[in-house]
Amino acid sequence: MKLLVATDFPPNARGGGPAVIRQMLRSFPGQIYWWSCRRSLARTSGVPPQPVLEHAHASPRRLFPQKRLTRWKAIAMRTLWAPYAAHSLTNFLRKISPDCVWAIPHDWSILPLYRVLLRETPSPLHLHATIQDFPDIHHHGADWGPKIVSTLAHQQEALYANADSADATSLPMLNFLQKRTGKEGVQMLHAGLESEDFHFLETLASMPPSTGPIRIAYAGTILVDPEFSFFTQLLEKIRVLGVDLQLEFWSAHTYSARPWFRQE
Repeated sequence: MKLLVATDFPPNARGGGPAVIRQMLRSFPGQIYWWSCRRSLARTSGVPPQPVLEHAHASPRRLFPQKRLTRWKAIAMRTLWAPYAAHSLTNFLRKISPDCVWAIPHDWSILPLYRVLLRETPSPLHLHATIQDFPDIHHHGADWGPKIVSTLAHQQEALYANADSADATSLPMLNFLQKRTGKEGVQMLHAGLESEDFHFLETLASMPPSTGPIRIAYAGTILVDPEFSFFTQLLEKIRVLGVDLQLEFWSAHTYSARPWFRQE
C-alpha cells in the first residue's frame, strides 16, 4: 500500500502536530511518501527523521508571510504560489500513484490541497483528512487579511466534508465541524510516550541529586505566550533575591527565539 501524506510541514518538522503524525505512522505496513509546503529541516537532535521513501515540496521560501509585508505576501501566496504548489502536488501524485492520501490541511497547504484533491484529482483515491488547527488562529486574519483567511477556512471545511474519512484534534473541534459540514469525524489520537521517552526520563532520575540550582521543568507546548512571559518575569524577580533558578523545557517545540528566553 502506498500512502501519501500531504500537508504544510515536512516529515521532520518540530511541533506537537508533526510529532503526533510521526507517532501514528510507526510500523505502518506500507510505503510512505510525503508532500509539503516547506523544505525538510536540517537533521537536528530531538527530531527523528520520518522514514519516507520520497519527500517532495513546493517551498515559497521568503514569500511566507511571517513578519514583514504580510498582507502583500499573502496575496502573492494565493495568486502566484498556490497554482505552482498545486502543479507540484499533481505531478507528485502522478509519479507515485498512491492508494490513499492523508491530507492535513494546515495554513497555506489548504490552497493546493483543495485545488488538486477536490477539483483536479487525476484518479480515484481514498482521501483521509485530519484537522489539527483552524486557519483563523494565531492572528492570521490581522496578518494575512480576513478575506484570505475566510477562503482558507471555507476550503479546509470542504476538504473535511468531502473526505472518505476524517478526524480532528479535539471533541469541540469535531462538534464544530459537524455543525458546519454535516460530517461526523472521529477524534485524532493524541501523542503518547514511547519506550525511548521513558528511558530518557529514567536516565535523568538515576542521576545523583544536585546541590546546585533549583530546576523547574516545563513539559509540553506553550499556548499562551503573554502569560508565560509574565511567569518568566516572576522567576527573574526571584533570581534577584539570590535564588538560583533554571527553567528547562521538554517539548516538541523550540523556544530559543522568544524574547523571554534566557540562554544561560
